[in-house]
Amino acid sequence: MLMEEFSKFWEIYESSFPEDERRDQLTQKKILSNKSYKLIPYYKDGHMIGFAALWELGDFIFLEHLAIKEEFRGNGYGTKILEDIKHKHPNKVVLEVEPPKDDISIKRIKFYKKAGFHLNNNHYMQPPLGKGKKSVPLKIMSYPTPISSDKFDHIVNNIHTNIEHA
Repeated sequence: MLMEEFSKFWEIYESSFPEDERRDQLTQKKILSNKSYKLIPYYKDGHMIGFAALWELGDFIFLEHLAIKEEFRGNGYGTKILEDIKHKHPNKVVLEVEPPKDDISIKRIKFYKKAGFHLNNNHYMQPPLGKGKKSVPLKIMSYPTPISSDKFDHIVNNIHTNIEHA
């Protein structure tokens, strides 16, 4: 990823996620060289409108971050990006969401449900994404089916192992 492209990504990333749900810039640049990690920018008319950051973790894809630049939100771009990801990875995609506790988190869960994702009720803690960052209680959503308890533990262990050692 070119430096100019990274700075456009960083602007969207930093404005879209709370501090404990994102990495610092140095750590983010470091994981770009991890072969399991993919940062996919999306463009319209030459402007970066958003991105998907995902991990290819064997039998599933972990969609760690999906964001649309604020002025492009509400125009269907998030749905188009999800469709692209599901088309390329039809077997299993998992992602994290905040528990349904306020209008924004409820709206986000409805967005993913409309795209075919299932909210799994198992307890989940996002690992810290760097020094000084906190673990965050989140929920896992999955596509195309819900996750069994046995499979849930496998997925969580895989996410934690790969992200903590990235």
